[in-house]
Amino acid sequence: MMYGNMVLNLNKSCLICGGEVVELTKNEFCILYYFMKQRGKMVTHEELMTYLWDSNLFVDDNTLTVKVNRLPKKLAAVAAEPIIKTKRGIGYLS
Repeated sequence: MMYGNMVLNLNKSCLICGGEVVELTKNEFCILYYFMKQRGKMVTHEELMTYLWDSNLFVDDNTLTVKVNRLPKKLAAVAAEPIIKTKRGIGYLS
């Protein structure tokens, strides 16, 4: 799956940008995959929570925020195209 200058390898669960492999956690990979699938659409906080943790377990809202905020920093380190724009009070624009 491609997005800008990034390739998300679904078979190997890794991200390649500029020939460099970016190490992602399982949740970071899932978040990036979801944003790539939803390209150009608004993604609500609740929608992303349900996608990642579709269970009866309680997951703190802050957990998602921390995971989403770490991802752009990892991508910027390899000059990846920005993919996540936070829309305060609404969610995220992919």
